[in-house]
Amino acid sequence: MFISIEGIDGCGKTTLCNKLSEYLTKKNIDHIKTLEPGGTLIANQIREILLHSEGLDLKSEILLFLAARAQHVSELIKPALDEGKWVITDRYSDSFLAYQAYGRGFDFDFLNKLNNFACYNLYPDKTFYLKIDVKTSLARQTDPDRISSSDVDFYKRIKLGFDELSQKFSDRFEIIDATQSIEKVFQDILKELNI
Repeated sequence: MFISIEGIDGCGKTTLCNKLSEYLTKKNIDHIKTLEPGGTLIANQIREILLHSEGLDLKSEILLFLAARAQHVSELIKPALDEGKWVITDRYSDSFLAYQAYGRGFDFDFLNKLNNFACYNLYPDKTFYLKIDVKTSLARQTDPDRISSSDVDFYKRIKLGFDELSQKFSDRFEIIDATQSIEKVFQDILKELNI
């Protein structure tokens, strides 16, 4: 089972990935927990560039995200799935499309083709979209990086992107109201996974 947890900054992705991993451990379900960009040595090095390099060209940003994803999939995600492990990732391909196509304004179809290439056409079985409003997102952010310190309009475009992606890929998307308590959100995820 391949699970991604998606949404705009501050929606609770990391907390819920951690809770789900702890739950799977208690249930003796073999799994890995990872994040994007990151997950491997090379992808983590790329993450540092993406999150902390001032003056990064937006096309360079796109290519770095794709490079990190290709490394992440080939080195960590695909081998884990091949071994029968569950994979939980904090962000994946949908964040790339929401942030780069909708947020940055690059062509969706072009980026989607590049994304397919970078992720070896490997997509989650289930994507949990933790939906919150932009005002809540901004209020929850405590330590913004280069990308998350962007303006309100950027976040409005990203939220629209996630909303549209959840319709476009409705076969794997589950929309969860992330303004609820963390425990309620977590129970909603467990209910959908039926574990």
